[in-house]
Formats: sequence, structure tokens, C-alpha cells
Amino acid sequence: MRRWRASIAVIQLVASATLLVSILIAATAISIGLAGAQGLGASVEPDASLVLALLVIAVALMGILSAAAVRFAGRSRGR
Repeated sequence: MRRWRASIAVIQLVASATLLVSILIAATAISIGLAGAQGLGASVEPDASLVLALLVIAVALMGILSAAAVRFAGRSRGR
């Protein structure tokens, strides 16, 4: 039973790290896209970085809430 929990913890750690890397890749791609659009003379709103920051914060909060839900889901069963 203890080994099973350890393997679950490793899987959750890898999933969290993968989520973090994918968020960083998405933020980098959006930043490069915004920089390219500005270089082409396109009209980009000055608050685009604010929207990007809010998007990253929202995704991070969803991840935190999901992790908390998984962690505390077993406690309601009377353990």
C-alpha cells in the first residue's frame, strides 16, 4: 500500500511539472506572437501583457484547486 502511494505521488509530481512547463511554453509563444505582431505594425492593445498575466494566474489557480481537491477528496470518506 505504501509503495502504491509513493508511485501516485511521483505521477502527480511529474504531472505538475509537465503542467508548469506547458504553461511556460504557452506564455513564451504568446509573447513571441505579440512581439511579432508589434514588429509588423499591427495594432496591439497596450494591456495585452495584463491579459496574458491574468490567463497564467487563472491556469495556475485551476491547477492549485485541482491538486487540493485530489488531496482532500480521500479525507471525506472517514479515514
